[in-house]
Amino acid sequence: MLNEISNKAKIQNITDVKSIKKILIVRRGAMGDVLMITPFIKGVKAVFHNSIIDVLSNPKSLVVLQNNPHINEVLTLSHANHISFWNNRKITNHIIKQKYDLAFILETKKFYSELVRKGRVKIIIGVSSASDYYYSLDPHKHVVESYLDLIECFFRKTNLPSKMEVFPLDAQKKSVNELLDSAKKHGDYKFIVIHPGTSAVKNRFAKNKHGLRFWGLEKFAQLSDWFNSQKNLKVIFTGSKQEDRLIKEIMALMKTESLNFSGALSFLELAVLISKANLFISGDTGPLHLATAVGIPVAAIFGPSLWEQTGPFASDDKKLLIRKSIPCSPCWGTERRKECKKNLCLQNLTYKEVRDAIINKYGDIFI
Repeated sequence: MLNEISNKAKIQNITDVKSIKKILIVRRGAMGDVLMITPFIKGVKAVFHNSIIDVLSNPKSLVVLQNNPHINEVLTLSHANHISFWNNRKITNHIIKQKYDLAFILETKKFYSELVRKGRVKIIIGVSSASDYYYSLDPHKHVVESYLDLIECFFRKTNLPSKMEVFPLDAQKKSVNELLDSAKKHGDYKFIVIHPGTSAVKNRFAKNKHGLRFWGLEKFAQLSDWFNSQKNLKVIFTGSKQEDRLIKEIMALMKTESLNFSGALSFLELAVLISKANLFISGDTGPLHLATAVGIPVAAIFGPSLWEQTGPFASDDKKLLIRKSIPCSPCWGTERRKECKKNLCLQNLTYKEVRDAIINKYGDIFI
């Protein structure tokens, strides 16, 4: 689990938490990836009470960390920075000026450890083998737990809270309440949020234009029609502005009416909306983790993704993982995904199988 340690002086510095004044946490992932480090950020603050904590992340994921009371500053590193000498130099110089005592690298690529090392950070701990002290993630554990295990391994801090966190403001809550009041003017009802879109990860063989993690237009339409046919129940679709067309394609196949909030909500407004729903349904996408963060029941439709590591992280009574058990799944991060032609793990998962799994798990919603 822990690589051989050659510098005992550095270990002494780590155990002396009072000597750590400034900390940098690096996780340049999508929104869901960054959301899953929020328990780690809180855990680091629990160890280093008086330290300043900054985060280096993806510009698109800044919204996840808005209003987080444990963070001083969020630095950004876009994908282009990987190949831009001048941009790399700019962020490196900024890191040098900040004089960080400790960095946690939650990225496996060596690039990030090397970037921080050029920034003259004194101690580097991370899940990259290029770190000063390397922690290997358990492939059979959820990443939220693995990140907290890293803290326990190095700092003997146990029983850290594992709940993901977001921090909407009162103005965002008010905005969503007004939107829902307007939507419910024709009657009161319970509602289910369906977020059909996922980032369109493809390969050269895939025929699915919406990506390898997308379940299917017709099946989402059938499932939504069934929910809308239940007494006092309504489907609300959510998605980004770019996913509005996808949602309209689904709605065009439906026999019942649903609400489409795609592009209408900020990330934290989406958190507020989801918190008021009776159920959230999606594939492997950031809002799935947002739903578990705000504590509502979820049904996650998974195909090629690593469900053990990045599935819904919630108590058993509030999570349902729906997947087709076939030999090639999950294939994420392997050569199999690059060569996948038929996406059978999702294509063979029927509407009826998903509907029945949801009824069996969350039948009380339909009463």
